[in-house]
Amino acid sequence: MVANNTAKGHKGFVTTPAEQRFRAKYIVSDGCWLWTGTTQGRGAYPDFWDGKRHVRGHRFAWEQAFGPIPDGLVVMHTCDQPLCVRPVHLRLGTQADNLRDMATKGRSRNQHTVAAALD
Repeated sequence: MVANNTAKGHKGFVTTPAEQRFRAKYIVSDGCWLWTGTTQGRGAYPDFWDGKRHVRGHRFAWEQAFGPIPDGLVVMHTCDQPLCVRPVHLRLGTQADNLRDMATKGRSRNQHTVAAALD
């Protein structure tokens, strides 16, 4: 019998629970918990297969620590480190909040355009 937190993987083999696989893919420190697994996208965000879908690592970390992400919100890094999956370094906001934060901190290629669009 398969435990509730265990998924059947390719060809029906029982796989390691997603939470356990996730914990094996980052380094715990006093600061950021840096992802060592695969990445995708601009900015090299962590990419994680949760057994059903590919999800960004910081989103999976948020959901494990705090629960579902409400519709219309994104998970933002307070540490500005895309590879960080430490839940206390994450917060929820709108996409506009995320763009504003990016422009304010000078992380946008077109920060003046982004800032003007948000005003």
